[in-house]
Formats: sequence, C-alpha cells, structure tokens
Amino acid sequence: TYYRELLERLKVDMHVFRVGDYKAAVEPFIRDDMSPEAKLNSLRWLQALWDEYLALLAANRDLEPSTLERYVNEFDVALRSADGDMARAALNAGLVDQVLSREETLEQIGERIEGDPKETMVHYYSYLDDVRGAAEDEAEHAVAVIVAEGMIVDGERPPGMAGGDTVAAQLRQAREDERVKAVVLRVNSEGGSVFASEIIREQVQLVQQADKPVIASMSGIAASGGYWIAAGADQIWAQPSTITGSIGIFGVFPSLYRSFSHWGINSDGVGTTRLADGYRMDRPMSEVTRRSVQAMVERGYGRFVKLVAEARGLSEDDVDRVAQGQVWSGRQAMEQG
Repeated sequence: TYYRELLERLKVDMHVFRVGDYKAAVEPFIRDDMSPEAKLNSLRWLQALWDEYLALLAANRDLEPSTLERYVNEFDVALRSADGDMARAALNAGLVDQVLSREETLEQIGERIEGDPKETMVHYYSYLDDVRGAAEDEAEHAVAVIVAEGMIVDGERPPGMAGGDTVAAQLRQAREDERVKAVVLRVNSEGGSVFASEIIREQVQLVQQADKPVIASMSGIAASGGYWIAAGADQIWAQPSTITGSIGIFGVFPSLYRSFSHWGINSDGVGTTRLADGYRMDRPMSEVTRRSVQAMVERGYGRFVKLVAEARGLSEDDVDRVAQGQVWSGRQAMEQG
C-alpha cells in the first residue's frame, strides 16, 4: 500500500534517508507504486522460494514440478473435476494419500497401537516437560540457545520483541556460565534498531573471545538488523527458504507543518542554534538537519558492509554488490557467501 498521494493531500512531507537502491521499506511514503528495483528484487527471492517449494513437494510426493504448477494455475479445473471438493481435488492430484474423517483417523491409529488412542495419547507439552527435566538434571555441559525473535528494539523487552539489552544479557549469562560450551543464536527478525543490533553483536563477539563458538541459526527471516547480529558468528546456518540479507539502512521523519498551517495551526519560537528545531514535526526540516541525518545513515551503511566483509572473509566491494538493501533466500545467500 502506497501513501504518497494521500500524504500530499494532507500536506505531510516525508523526509527519507537511505542507502541502497533496493531498500524498499520507505517506498510507501514516497511513491504511488513499486519501484522497478523493488519489483526485480522481490520477484527474484519469491521465485527462488517458489521453485524450492515445488521441488521439495514434487520429490516428496513423487510428482513432476510442472504437474504441480499446472494444478495451481488451473485450480478451477481441478475443483470442477472434483465437484468443488478441495480435499478430493488434492487426492486426485496426488497431494494426499487418503481423505478421512476425524473418527476414521482415530480408528486407524487405534489399529496400529492396538488400543484406544483417546486413552493412550499424551499431550506433547507433558512429554517435553518430562524429557527436558531429565536432560537438564543430568547435564554437565550445555549448549545455550538464545532466541532473537521479532523487531530488534532498544532496551529490555518481553518475548516477541528482540530487546537489545535483553538478548545481550542472555549472551553475557551464557558467556559467564562455565557449563555452557557453545551458543546457538536463533534469529527470526526483520531487523530494527542499529544501536540495539550493535549491542547484541558486541556480546556475540565477547562470547567468541571466551572460546565458546557461536552458531547463528536463521529461522524464517534474518534480515537487516537480523543479519547484523548474525554476521559475526562462527557459522551461519539458514534454511533454503530463509529470507535474509537486506544489508542497508534507512530512516523516515515526517514534517506536518504544511498540514498544520493549512488547518490554521502555526508554529513560532526562538532557538540558539540551527539544530534547535531540527526534529520538530511542526517545523520544516532544515538542510543542516537533512545533511546530518544522511551522513549518519551513510556511515551506518559503511559500517554494516565493513562488519560483514570482515566476518565473512569478503571484500567490501563484494559485500556492497549483494547489499544495497537486496533481499535473498537462504540458498541464494549461501551462493553469495
């Protein structure tokens, strides 16, 4: 969804600062449509994921990828041949082996275990509690699994957001715990604060200096700041379908002074320097402020590229070629180093 025309009607000026032709997160504020660069990059990783999915599905179900693609693109035909029954269409296409009701499923389970499944089932939470409790009691050596989940933000945060101070404290605890011999940093984050990402990355480095290897394990997404915190690990593991990369930095700041003025809200005052009103939304952004923010963004991008180059054993030019905000699938990212 693109808001440039709406923002113009509301007389809102969006000041955008970015490095990377493909850093498309800011485009909704400055365009009415998707840029050619964003389309090219998005289609590249989407096509890679789609091909990966088709190949996996075809191999597991002993089907041809072209057959599956035809099933999807001509789904209306498949449904008509199954009288509109989606389950029957899946069976006809070879996507499933049987179509059963819940009771029929329980009957099959009962035949295999030779008993009543309702009486012998155990909830997996109860099973895990027993297994984990026994393992923890016996463990003399441990691998710490630390999860950076969600947006990377400054300070301490509850689960669901990767607070820089929270994740850093967990890494520090793993470094100081003599039982812990290695750390897995599990990353599922689209990025966020550069400052918080650097706080986490620094602790990763300190864990390594304590002779404890760190493995970055990427989940569904480990991009932008999510890649910043993973880049320095001893190894980075990703799934073929992981979304990663997006090495770039941006900032967005709105000015509402034209909108306020249109509705009769005016701003005035005094200040001792040209930066005094630099970040007030009810004032125009000065060139001094604009140039200053752009300089900070460019420095941040340069530091990002340098960190990745040093950690991955690449030249900065090689990293810049695959950076610029470009997004990659896990398999594509492995090919790029």
